Amino acid sequence: MLPLPARPGRHARHRHPLRRLAGILHHERPPRNVAAGATWPPPWQAFSREHPEVAENLRVAWTTESLPNNGLVARDDVPEAVVQEVARLLLTLHEDKDGKLWLARMALSRFEAADESTYKPVEEFLQRFGKQVRPVD
Repeated sequence: MLPLPARPGRHARHRHPLRRLAGILHHERPPRNVAAGATWPPPWQAFSREHPEVAENLRVAWTTESLPNNGLVARDDVPEAVVQEVARLLLTLHEDKDGKLWLARMALSRFEAADESTYKPVEEFLQRFGKQVRPVD
């Protein structure tokens, strides 16, 4: 789901609705009068389990196709050997009993190696979003 832009001043007396929904997805109180929200599957599933009476009254306005998730990045001053070892550990977590437990706690099955072409769908999505919804800087 993607957020709709909020109108300035509309929620002057309250926290911004996206912040309110984000708070809920991080286990605060259920929302009241939320105008828009955005999330990805694991937090939405947790929210739906913990607040079914609220979730059943929310409407999904738009969903995206599956897109690549977080990437491993490192500063230029991190030694290449360290970057490679962290990447190796992440890419093999699913092969280890304790690693599987860590992954399950993050609602992940495994990490996958990626390259520039992996993120092409994100670039294409942002171009469509910029044309159909609002410009993306």
